[in-house]
Amino acid sequence: MVRFGKRSASTPGDDWILTPAEILEIKYGLVHNTNTGVGGGYERSSANKTLRLSVEPAGAAAYEATLKVDRDGPSLPTATGTRVQVLVDPSGPQRLALPADPTFTLPGGQTYQPTQGLAGAIAEATRRGDAKEVMRLSAELQQQTKDAQVAATAPAPSGDDPLDRLEKLGKLRDSGVVSEQEFETEKAKILGGA
Repeated sequence: MVRFGKRSASTPGDDWILTPAEILEIKYGLVHNTNTGVGGGYERSSANKTLRLSVEPAGAAAYEATLKVDRDGPSLPTATGTRVQVLVDPSGPQRLALPADPTFTLPGGQTYQPTQGLAGAIAEATRRGDAKEVMRLSAELQQQTKDAQVAATAPAPSGDDPLDRLEKLGKLRDSGVVSEQEFETEKAKILGGA
């Protein structure tokens, strides 16, 4: 499990309990840092989010708690009434964290899962206006895409199961390394040689 933001003594452990919760309110804060060290100065502004939640533990009464999500955390739906599973510290029920891959259920019943992996990091860096980070992540994504294409098109060693290759290719597509079009092209090649 991963807690978004800085690691601290309250970083979730294996004993934290996955518990349903409802978002009652989202408040946005602003962090502003200025550094004028060697090499010039820079400024960084970012929005942090604080969720006021109704936490609903099994077999116990619901209670209100807050969860702070740093700017590097997942993008969040803005509709109150959205439901999400949170991790609760059994030794301190006010200590909460989001799981590594949170899924939000909107009031209308649709589900929303923040973009993960490099594609999600690029989208978040773009939202923040961090051009250098977008360029760095884009180069990394291009390299991963090239590596994935080489791996997917490499001749299968004897005994390599086409289903295993399709599964690996599907994981690359799901993580955003391979596009849907590249996935379909490579899938056709694998199935054609099977």
